[in-house]
Amino acid sequence: MLVRKNKHWSVVTLLLLLLAVAGCNSGGLTVEQYLAWFGRKGCPLNKTQEVRGYKYELHYVTPDFMALKEIPREQLTRSVLRKDLKEREGLYYFLLRITPAAEKLGELKDRESAEISWFSFGSQQTTMMIAGRDTMACKMIQFEPSMGILPYQSFSIGIAKPADSPNPDKDLVVEFYDKVNTGEVIRFKYNEEDFKKIPQYKLQ
Repeated sequence: MLVRKNKHWSVVTLLLLLLAVAGCNSGGLTVEQYLAWFGRKGCPLNKTQEVRGYKYELHYVTPDFMALKEIPREQLTRSVLRKDLKEREGLYYFLLRITPAAEKLGELKDRESAEISWFSFGSQQTTMMIAGRDTMACKMIQFEPSMGILPYQSFSIGIAKPADSPNPDKDLVVEFYDKVNTGEVIRFKYNEEDFKKIPQYKLQ
C-alpha cells in the first residue's frame, strides 16, 4: 500500500515539474532560437527559384528579426527594442541572395563591377510587391557587393506595407527584375499560411 502511495506522489511530482517547465517556455522562443528559426532548412518564408544558371533566394523577415540582429546583446532591453521597431514601421523586410552556378561565377564578378550603380540604386525602381489589387513600391534597398570574395550577391529590401495590412496576413507576390544577370523578372509567391507559422519570442 505504501509503495502505491509513493508511486502516486511520484507521478504527481513529475506532472508538476512538466507543467513548470512548460510554463517557463510559454512566452515563446529565446532570441537566439527565434533568429535561428528563420535560417532553418525548410523555413516557409524562404522562397527559391533557379533561372538561367542563377539561384534566387528571397527570405521574408520580421522587423523584430532585423532589430534583434542589429542590437548588441548587452544593449538589448524592451525599451531599446520598442524604439528600434518604431523606426521600422511601414515596411515589410526581405533578404535576397543571388548565387550563380560555378561556371558563371566569373560573369557575376565582371557584371557586378560594371553595374554596381544599378544594383545599388536602379534595382529599387524595378522591385515591387503585389498584395491583392495593390502594388506596393520598394522604399529601401541595400546592395552588399561580393567584390569577387563572396560567391553570391546580397540585398536587404524594404517594401511599403499596404495601408489595410500592417502585418502580412494575405497572399503576396514580390517581383525583382534582374537586369544584369539574367534579364528576367523573378516572382516569389507567399501565402497567408506562411506567415502564420512565424513563432513568438521572449527577451531573457
